[in-house]
Amino acid sequence: MRKSKGSVGAATKLARVQRMAAIHITGALRTTANDTLDAHADLLPVDLLIDKHCFREALRLATLPTTHPLHSHVKKAAKHKPKKFPTPLHELFHTFPIDPPSIETIEAVRWSPKWRSKLRTNIATKREKAVEEEGNNRSEIRIYADGSGIEGNIGAAAVLYRNGRLRRSLKCRLGTILHHTVHEGELVGVGLGFELLRKESTCHSVAFFVDNQAAIQRTNNRKPKLGHYLVDHIHSQASRIFQQYPDLPIVINWVPGHQGVQGNEVVDELAKEAARNGSSPDNQLPKLFRSRHPLPHSKSALKQTHRAVLKAVASTMFESSPRCAAQRRIDPSIPSSKFQALIQGLPRRHASLLMQLRSGHAPLNKHLHRIGSVDSPTCPACEEAQETVLHLLLLCPAYERHRQVLRYSLKHDGLDLRNLLSKRTSLKPLFKFLASTHRFSKTYGNINFEEKDRMRR
Repeated sequence: MRKSKGSVGAATKLARVQRMAAIHITGALRTTANDTLDAHADLLPVDLLIDKHCFREALRLATLPTTHPLHSHVKKAAKHKPKKFPTPLHELFHTFPIDPPSIETIEAVRWSPKWRSKLRTNIATKREKAVEEEGNNRSEIRIYADGSGIEGNIGAAAVLYRNGRLRRSLKCRLGTILHHTVHEGELVGVGLGFELLRKESTCHSVAFFVDNQAAIQRTNNRKPKLGHYLVDHIHSQASRIFQQYPDLPIVINWVPGHQGVQGNEVVDELAKEAARNGSSPDNQLPKLFRSRHPLPHSKSALKQTHRAVLKAVASTMFESSPRCAAQRRIDPSIPSSKFQALIQGLPRRHASLLMQLRSGHAPLNKHLHRIGSVDSPTCPACEEAQETVLHLLLLCPAYERHRQVLRYSLKHDGLDLRNLLSKRTSLKPLFKFLASTHRFSKTYGNINFEEKDRMRR
């Protein structure tokens, strides 16, 4: 007897809701199995979905500032779990390997609503214009900053040019991709750039060049966000520069990566070197970036790592399904988001029919007989074999004339079920073939692509 109360009962009800959502997303028949629905809708099984949200809430609690009423309780719960009567907070932090002191703190409020950044930013509308602006820039000091992820590590670097000559450089390895992001590396690179600028004896004009627009935009944002302690460090360093040079113009410019810009290419290689071989000596780095004080783990990186683990578990679970072999003969990548990308822009009736053909749960006699809707599984067109998806698309002699047009359009792809049901370029000829057979006209009407129903590229 199934449990209908408690956490199991709640999970069962959530599974029902997710099943209904997956049917609406994919357009599958109600007889389709849950694992097939989830695999095509790119949804995690409900137990893994609950795990995902619990982990996210634990991370959210771990990033609370010391001023938050729950901070001390979270800290205690993560350290020790009582043998008797553990609270949900204890269960949460001892289910997942989360250490709150090692994770970044996200403050409730960073700046006053009246705060404005003293740093100017410039993001060109086109890549060509950005490259042209970089080439025409005549600032006395030009600083290039970059972050990079390679060989499982995240590195950051900055180089300083004065009057066109390379004078200084700094590099820093943040840690592994399990705990840090390339976006963090970009912000650390800007921080290293300000450290290089601080060591200059004189300066009259300064231009930063960064190939990440999100990192540039973050310098103007006053709201608390992931990694904002790095942005605060940038503003702290900038304030020290402005105290010494009150009228110094500092502009952070966007320059597209891998476009032959010398400074950007040099700093990109240095960031990769940092990821591989480590940081500059500690006495050259700001205190925040020294190896004795490792950077706190990124909440975003931890979420991404956990998400990847859940995806791998979901894939393993699908492999144990009796439907896995048949589905992977059609789409080897399943479960993935590729089906959602495949049906993007398709009319609803076409997306539904494609899903039904891929799952085998389609309005064909083989399936209809299995669920008791028709008396015989035999193909009504040729009356020689059971009407399956394979029979309809590739074998039925009654549709051979129509099939020749399909093969003429797709060549060898028209002979393979995988290519017919998984390739974007096969969809229009496929539905044209199905429309010519009139097999689904009672269910879907005209499924040929009309002018108004063309797929959006």
